[in-house]
Amino acid sequence: MKLYYFDIYGRAESIRILAAHAKLELTNEYITGEKLGEMKAAGLLEFGQVPMLEVDGKKLVQSWAILRYLGRQHGYYPSDAETAWKIDSTIDACEDYLNNYFKYQFEKDEEKKKALWENFTKFLPNWLAAIEKRLINNESQNYLVGSKATIADFALGLIGFNCLLNEANPSYADTLPFIEKHEVLKAYATHWKTELGDYLASRPQPRPF
Repeated sequence: MKLYYFDIYGRAESIRILAAHAKLELTNEYITGEKLGEMKAAGLLEFGQVPMLEVDGKKLVQSWAILRYLGRQHGYYPSDAETAWKIDSTIDACEDYLNNYFKYQFEKDEEKKKALWENFTKFLPNWLAAIEKRLINNESQNYLVGSKATIADFALGLIGFNCLLNEANPSYADTLPFIEKHEVLKAYATHWKTELGDYLASRPQPRPF
């Protein structure tokens, strides 16, 4: 398999985490903006964006859809409707985080950026509390859904290891205090730092996102 994306963690990271956890052979094809333009012109990107996963002659796009595709193939995404809902709603929650994060992180106007940061600091405590509540109510607090890893954990890993637990992220120091009181969430993060230890140590560093 070959994964086309920029030389950042970004939206491709949950896919990389799954591949590492499942011990799949995955080649990272890092591209530039110029290369992206060439791929668009060649009609290689259905929606004109990356990540794109090349596997078995197919070119798969849309990061969460790729994650589900691999999850179904490798036992990380169940067929049971209620369990799938728990996983999918967690992924939707991760998308909520990213939308709020991107709004303030990439705003150029300083006044607007300040207002967006204030909105983010109102959003984040409720978001963290909701994620932790899911862990508390789950049968195993090492996983978000059920008693083994699912793509929900890999989606949340993107948020954790790109942003909240990534010391190179520009918001790391400002968001770290929000996590301090969430002991269950911190224990979950510690578990995944161990479970993904080899991958986290081997991935390119530092990367801000």
